[in-house]
Amino acid sequence: MAEEGLSPNSDWILVGKLSNDLIKLQTNFNNFVIEEKEKTVNLEKKNSFLENELKEMDKEIQKLKFEHKNEIEEMKQNLKQKDDKINFLEDENKKEIQKINVGHNNEIEEIKQKFQKLKTEYDVSSKQKDAKIKFLEEETNKKFQKINVDHKNEIKEMKKNIEQLKTENDQKNEKINLLEEDIRKEKHEKESGEFLTKNEIKIFKMIMNNANDLMDKKICHLIKANNSNLVEFVELDNKWSEIGGKCCGNNCINTDNPIATCIKGIGFVNIINWEKIKYVLGNEGCDNKYAFVFAENPFIKPQNCLDYSLFYFEIKCIFEGELDKVEKLMDIGVFSNILSKHIYYSSKNATIKKGESESFKIPRLSWNNNDIFGCGLVYPPTNKLNGFPYIFFTQNGKQIGKGILLDNFGSYKPFVVLECCSGETNFGNDLTTKPFKYDISQHLVLKEFY
Repeated sequence: MAEEGLSPNSDWILVGKLSNDLIKLQTNFNNFVIEEKEKTVNLEKKNSFLENELKEMDKEIQKLKFEHKNEIEEMKQNLKQKDDKINFLEDENKKEIQKINVGHNNEIEEIKQKFQKLKTEYDVSSKQKDAKIKFLEEETNKKFQKINVDHKNEIKEMKKNIEQLKTENDQKNEKINLLEEDIRKEKHEKESGEFLTKNEIKIFKMIMNNANDLMDKKICHLIKANNSNLVEFVELDNKWSEIGGKCCGNNCINTDNPIATCIKGIGFVNIINWEKIKYVLGNEGCDNKYAFVFAENPFIKPQNCLDYSLFYFEIKCIFEGELDKVEKLMDIGVFSNILSKHIYYSSKNATIKKGESESFKIPRLSWNNNDIFGCGLVYPPTNKLNGFPYIFFTQNGKQIGKGILLDNFGSYKPFVVLECCSGETNFGNDLTTKPFKYDISQHLVLKEFY
């Protein structure tokens, strides 16, 4: 009969087992909380180390730190919220254990679920924080390395120039001291007390002025070299010299015979006085063909130059024939012999093209008679090892579209394509009497590209 019910001893055994399970659960939970706190402390130490490392970097790195400041603060706030949540749940756990001790056994499963949920949430959050910190560290290192690469050679060259300037300055001071000593000696030798002649004074002043001018030029050049936004226009004596394409199978008009008429009456270009291109319309009933016209001298990247170098030319487009009766075409750009690629702006379609595969449409641009189109090519300084040249276009003195990055080759030849349009070109050979429509002195290094 005793086996049909629970004895008092079996009740105590069940209670003891339940108590042991509770103690074990509480011990495991406390150990987990300690581990999670240690992870939190390590995370905070890692954040602190990263912040100290960022503080030691230069102004560029300080700027990067500022950009990510909000993210770091957000992580700290999240970590604090997690700590508060852990403390809150610890208190809640103690309360739940007290309830269990008075007989609420069904609460054990709920505690386990809360415990597991907390563990899962914290594991996910910790992984996300670790990943974000790692990302910030990698991004900081990449930008720091980029800054070092960009400026290492530039700083080296600047130091070299400054040392040279100091040497030249010392030489000038030494020369001035010698001149002053010679003057004192000459004065001392002249017992009659005569002063320096006007010619000697003039020579002395000339030497001083030359020394000062040289010093000013050196300092000015170093200041300009340190300003990465400045560009220096490169004057290049240029002219149109080569015709591409044929008017007909007889090739009546060509590079060797640039002023002629097609014997079949087809419309084609003539090169007049090297800067003017005249389009001769075809006879009635004959076609008009477009023609390439290339400049004599390419835009070659300057060597050992600390400035951004700007090559630029403009062409005034003059319509030939009635607007509604002949199709017109005018392209302007540069050509790479190495890549066999044309990079140009097509006024007919208001489109910038880079070879045959890339094109960029420019909205809301009109094309009118006597519009002036320009093409500029900017080479980076020699010490910008990772810099690439770029090309930009203008219409009536204003830039159109964004810049186009080019492959880092050192030679691009200017060209235009004309059909039923003549052109008057300005290569910048005499900017005093014939300035560009576009103000090249205001051109800063572009930051936006297609």
